[in-house]
Amino acid sequence: MPRPPSINPGPDSAQLFWAGSALFAAVVLIGLASRAAEMAGQYGWVMGLPPSERAAFLRDLRKALGMATHGESEAFEATLARWRATAESYSDPDVAKAFTGPYPTRHKEVSRPGAVAHSLR
Repeated sequence: MPRPPSINPGPDSAQLFWAGSALFAAVVLIGLASRAAEMAGQYGWVMGLPPSERAAFLRDLRKALGMATHGESEAFEATLARWRATAESYSDPDVAKAFTGPYPTRHKEVSRPGAVAHSLR
């Protein structure tokens, strides 16, 4: 019975291994890039958030995804809806200024409720 050829782990085998690994990585990256492009179209509004808000969005999204894995998918949908509305608000400079401040200080100083009750005695 003929003996099967042995694989000699020489430089040619190593080069073939790394070439195959690089090809696999390229295929995976191409797949990720097309998925990222698809997601950018669907969730492109995230880029309308300021960087600090994007970080908060990702924290909330991670939490909502965790809840969704336990059957609470409405938390995920609600999180996306709230953050999309926030991104839309940031896209309008007047609205963004209204909710990010600075706020006018035309208000009167109010004393604590306990202080008023004591002063009426």
